Amino acid sequence: MTPRAAQGGTASPALESPDLDAAIERAEASTVVIWRGEHVPFDEVPERIAAISSREERDLYLDGYVQAVEALNPLYEERRERWRSLAAASGSTDVVEAAAEPGVDPRALAVDLERFSVHTETPYFAALRRYLALVDIEQGDGTIADLWHVTRGVSWSHWFGEREIRRAVASAGRAATASLELDGWRSAEGLLYGTPAGTDPVV
Repeated sequence: MTPRAAQGGTASPALESPDLDAAIERAEASTVVIWRGEHVPFDEVPERIAAISSREERDLYLDGYVQAVEALNPLYEERRERWRSLAAASGSTDVVEAAAEPGVDPRALAVDLERFSVHTETPYFAALRRYLALVDIEQGDGTIADLWHVTRGVSWSHWFGEREIRRAVASAGRAATASLELDGWRSAEGLLYGTPAGTDPVV
């Protein structure tokens, strides 16, 4: 998982590295995955994969996406090492602590996230088992491409949506005041942090 700065948010001053961030943005923007003769922009691939009904086709497409991620990995690794160096230079041995926004206690946030996970785990896996069974996928045999596919479906939100998310957020000690404009499960970040939902999963 990448810090919020890597997902289009505001970077913590302690970890700012605009030159490297710009290089990564350029690399991602110029990276394409060739699928059936079409040059598909890198950031569009997860949603394109998720829309494919054939599992075999999804897995083939995912192979191309993974190769693109691997090509970008040296830049991602360089940025991770840069964050570590900048954190150390700021007097912190913890990158998360150095990246925290003013007034945010990352340890308290970790506790809230753990509570949230505990209260969403049971309904999440119950919904996942039902949905995977509908598309003839064994739970232990699913790939991230399968997960992208099932969680974009309408039925998924019926089984694991706003009600479950709001209950879990309340159990984590947070006020569920954000508007759920997206599917309930996609709005978890907004409910926890008061910000829009996060980005696509990362392989």
